[in-house]
Amino acid sequence: MKQTRYDWVYVLGPACPQTGKTAGLISPYLNTDVVNIFFDQLAKEIDDDVHVVMIWDQAGFHTSTKLNVPDNVTLIELPP
Repeated sequence: MKQTRYDWVYVLGPACPQTGKTAGLISPYLNTDVVNIFFDQLAKEIDDDVHVVMIWDQAGFHTSTKLNVPDNVTLIELPP
């Protein structure tokens, strides 16, 4: 018999290549609500004069119209 049960952890973690500043969120699951929590946290950590660009895949929770993307964050979607 083969075990087919797995545990997962999801990490959302942008990093600035210029300054080395990072932020992050670790979650046992990932959906639009978790991504919005991440954006809320990220917005509090970003300096007012900083603009963040994130390269994003096209998972459903990344393209949801219910995302609350901060004004100083731009999402660039990877091609399918």
